[in-house]
Amino acid sequence: GNSVYLATLTPYEAPSKRAPLLNARIDEVLAQTGARQVNLVCHSLGGLDCRYFASPKGLSADLGMSGDALSSKVASITTVATAHRGTRVADVALGLLPGEDSGIAVNGLTSVLGDWFSSEAIANDAHVRAALQSLTVSEMQSFNDEIVDAPGLYYQSYAGFSRENGVSTPAHDAKIRAGCTPTKPSDG
Repeated sequence: GNSVYLATLTPYEAPSKRAPLLNARIDEVLAQTGARQVNLVCHSLGGLDCRYFASPKGLSADLGMSGDALSSKVASITTVATAHRGTRVADVALGLLPGEDSGIAVNGLTSVLGDWFSSEAIANDAHVRAALQSLTVSEMQSFNDEIVDAPGLYYQSYAGFSRENGVSTPAHDAKIRAGCTPTKPSDG
C-alpha cells in the first residue's frame, strides 16, 4: 500500500558526494507526488548518505543552508546493514590493519566481492578508495562526531550479525547485546 521510489546513486563515492544526488532525487519524488516529506530506507553506504543529507552539519552546511532546510523533506530515516561504526572490511581493503599483509587481505576480499575491490581498482580508482575510506573504522568515528542527527527526525537502524564459525558463545552473545543496545533519541 506504499509508493516506493528508488534513488540510484553513483555506487562508489563518499557520502558527501552522493548526498547531493540523493537531494535531487528527493526533490523529483516530492514534485512528482506532491508529498511534503519522504521516508528514507537506506542500505549499506546509502545509510551514511541519508544521515549526511539530513544532518545540520552535512549537506545543508556544505550548501550554506539552514540546518533544517533539507531534513524538513524527510519524515524518517531507516538504515539497513549500514556500517555506522565502520567496517574492518574497508580497513582490510585499504591495507589499514597493522600487521596484516594487505595484498593477501585484498586478494581475499576480491575473491569474495569481485573485481570492483581488486588491488588494481583500489589503487587506481579514486572513487572506490573514497567509498572504502568512508567506511573505515577511524573515518566513521570522525563522521559520527561531526554528522549529528537532525533534531525531530525519527531514526531507526536494522542490522544482522554473525558468529565466528556459526557457533554461539555466551561471551560473543553478550558483546552483540551490548553493541546492539538501543540509544535514547538524540536531543539535537
